[in-house]
Amino acid sequence: MVHFRIISIGKIKEAWIGSGLDHYKKLISKFASIEEIIIRGEKIIDESRKSAILEKEGRAIIAKLNPDNPLIVLDEHGENISSEKFSGLLEKYFKGGKNVVDFVIGSPLGLSDKVRAKADMLLSLSKMTFPHELARLILAEQLYRAMSILHGSRYHK
Repeated sequence: MVHFRIISIGKIKEAWIGSGLDHYKKLISKFASIEEIIIRGEKIIDESRKSAILEKEGRAIIAKLNPDNPLIVLDEHGENISSEKFSGLLEKYFKGGKNVVDFVIGSPLGLSDKVRAKADMLLSLSKMTFPHELARLILAEQLYRAMSILHGSRYHK
């Protein structure tokens, strides 16, 4: 079975986002399992500590990664692709024997360069900026959409 791991910084604070994630996890369960790995975010007091915070969060993220899994990092400067191309990318991994795919979503400060360097792909969800909690929900919906495309479901239509 296919398994997705979403590694992200900080807890979900908005109940409606948590409900939305639960909704998509249930839908995805027809095709794959999905796991959220939450890393405690650092308190952002001021931007002067940004590099130290990103470094610490980056070490925590890297500790959760499995080097055998493809790694897609969500990044505002990443490639912006269609849902069809995203499903094709996942299919390529699956056909290549990679049944676990890791995704990383950083904190409001972003991600360390060390995390980005480990990525097989930097992916942008949009040219617009979203709160990090909402990015998790959008990613979950896109994972469901991609799996629906791969399985010929009517959802994508």
